[in-house]
Amino acid sequence: EASFTWYLRFVQQIDAVRLPQLNRIAFSCLDWSCEAVALLWEQRSRADLDANTTNTLLTLALDNGCIKKEFFEELAWQVIRTEQNIKLVQLIAGKLAADGQRQLAADIYNYGLEFTQDESTLLEILIKQAVLHQVRGDYPNARRFARKILAQHPGHELAHELIGDLYFDSYYNCKKGISRVEDRAIFIAAYRQYELAGAAEKMNLAKEQFPSGQEIFEDLFSVNEVFTVGCWVNESVRLDKRD
Repeated sequence: EASFTWYLRFVQQIDAVRLPQLNRIAFSCLDWSCEAVALLWEQRSRADLDANTTNTLLTLALDNGCIKKEFFEELAWQVIRTEQNIKLVQLIAGKLAADGQRQLAADIYNYGLEFTQDESTLLEILIKQAVLHQVRGDYPNARRFARKILAQHPGHELAHELIGDLYFDSYYNCKKGISRVEDRAIFIAAYRQYELAGAAEKMNLAKEQFPSGQEIFEDLFSVNEVFTVGCWVNESVRLDKRD
């Protein structure tokens, strides 16, 4: 830290022509920490950081575990927008998601979707976005990304299974407690998605939660009647019974 402070003082006295050479020496010799990276980033206009040096600064920030620091988001965005490198997008967004910074990770993934043209990479990012929003509890957006996958890859099993999970896990948040049939119809919607995914075990779990034939009768519905699941799901199903 002391040596880095000395470097910044020296920067104030050296002419601009010699700064790039000084930066190369500094990057190889100084002891780096999050505080040191932050100091140089704050002094970036005077320290004459070119694109390569800024990239190296981002690498140092990642290597030193600085992703929670205030300067990291601005530094990361500058490099991402300059480089437009999808592998870098995936690296940074992945680390942020693992650290719990899911909104920022989602924003960076979205930016990557704007410029990447590789089909397999697009699919990979769409899957990560769907899962990321699922973990955040943002089920409508998780389904939106899953449906984007299905639009490009019809019948994609993981996308169908993920939508099924979203429906299955929404029961307690969506139930109104007025009609057992209306509340449990969400499991029928989940079952249909699991069926499309070929997820037999999850199909069985969902069917166990269907309304019973007696409940359907008592609530004045009938088997095979078309019913629209409410809440955020807004999807029509044909009523079925568990027994």
